[in-house]
Amino acid sequence: MVRKLFSKIFLYISVLLVFNTSVFAETKTLQLSSEAKFGTDSGSTLTQEDITWTATTLSGAIRNTFNAATYSGQQFGTSSAAWTGSFSATFSESVVSVDVMANTGGKADLSVSVGGTTFNCNSQDVANVEKKSDANPNTYRFVGSGSGAVVVSVANTSQAFYLNSIVVTTVSGSAIVVNPSSLIFNEVVVNETKSLTFVLNGAGLTNAVTLSSSNALFSVSPSLISPTDGKILNEVVTVTYSPTAVGTTSSATITLSSGETTSSVVASGSCIAVPIFELVTDDSKLLSGDEIVIVSADAYNGNYYAMNKYLSEENNCKSTLVQISDNKIAVSPSSDIAIITLRDTTSGWLLQTSEGYLYAVSSSSNYLKAKEAKDENSIWDISIGSEASIIAQGDKTRNNLRFYATASSQLFSCYESGKQKAVAIYKKTQGGSTGIETPVITKPSHEVNEQRVYAHNGVVYAKFNGEKSVKVFAITGQLLDSKIATNNYSIALRNGIYVVRLNQQTYKVLVK
Repeated sequence: MVRKLFSKIFLYISVLLVFNTSVFAETKTLQLSSEAKFGTDSGSTLTQEDITWTATTLSGAIRNTFNAATYSGQQFGTSSAAWTGSFSATFSESVVSVDVMANTGGKADLSVSVGGTTFNCNSQDVANVEKKSDANPNTYRFVGSGSGAVVVSVANTSQAFYLNSIVVTTVSGSAIVVNPSSLIFNEVVVNETKSLTFVLNGAGLTNAVTLSSSNALFSVSPSLISPTDGKILNEVVTVTYSPTAVGTTSSATITLSSGETTSSVVASGSCIAVPIFELVTDDSKLLSGDEIVIVSADAYNGNYYAMNKYLSEENNCKSTLVQISDNKIAVSPSSDIAIITLRDTTSGWLLQTSEGYLYAVSSSSNYLKAKEAKDENSIWDISIGSEASIIAQGDKTRNNLRFYATASSQLFSCYESGKQKAVAIYKKTQGGSTGIETPVITKPSHEVNEQRVYAHNGVVYAKFNGEKSVKVFAITGQLLDSKIATNNYSIALRNGIYVVRLNQQTYKVLVK
């Protein structure tokens, strides 16, 4: 199975090997240079460190050139006759990692197998080897457990392939190999969860590997993995982070032990409040790098809707019902709602999402999609007057981003000028990434009697004169409490943002 490394981002992740006294690790390196290189025929061999490597050509040709000025490595194939083939050698001891250092003038798929077992490449699925502008090659690490023939395969090349070196790490005795050796969860919303994975391989094992976490906020599954014939092959382990306190940063050590040997993975993350987005009424307030969400400007059947992330193969973006209070909404990064990053250009705005750049697709169909490539149809003019205007600047005439609503369908797409319903732009507040910095209290300007709502030490307080109807809502709109109170009211709540209504006057307050 071919493993993937994201194009344009090549991150060398160290594999953590923890040995006991019975384990010995060594590396064998195939290093190509102007003096050490394969011959021009398919099946050419090269022996280094007592290991004989064979280069087998399936298409293209092996070239003797060593283009150190632009790339680092021996050249295989040309721009017009791209090379496809493999490099192979046989190892008697257990192989736990294979590092391939390579470049290409275009792109190529890269995979490694050992004894017929496919090794993982940075826990991804397909590797696109991308061109380097200097003599520093990309480094790809493949991890697993196997012995026998090591085969480095190159396929789907678009131009010449340059191999710099292959480094094979072998062990004797017991070994546990993890990749990656660290998991960074970044920011996770309070009381939500996020899961990341690492890959476990083992060699020379007689006992099962137990997995445990040093911090209850990070759970690990499975907790026990048994070897087969002394090996564990490409076992995926899931670590789940479940933070409970806003503003805290946590870490854990995931320990893997068979009794014969141990290894570990370090996990870390931070906890944030649900980010808050506020209505934008002046387009001059929009800046490059701002995060926004797009919402229906008017209620449909009493409800407001935010635009969802674009789903592949769809023709538009679906929507999620949201609650608006004091011109603000709360949007969790884990929701289906599209959090759009504004990118400024000389001719307009790019609307960047996790799926790519939003663009107007057609002059005959009402389509709105996302793609990685940028063109004039993904550049938008944004202006805000009586309503927000978001218009793609390319050659498509159905280029107005608008809201469409019926009883059975609520979506966002591109329409001809003036068609369908208006949209509004909500911008992430400065404190949004870590929650609102201070309690937000909204006092209606028409308030007559002196009153205030505030939070302190996990309790929401309301002070007022006389008798009032008090209702407390979660930010999602769920009613939490409703009663008639005289002069004051209090309620203990968990960390989060709440809406308090005194008669017809509404306040928002942050509990932290």
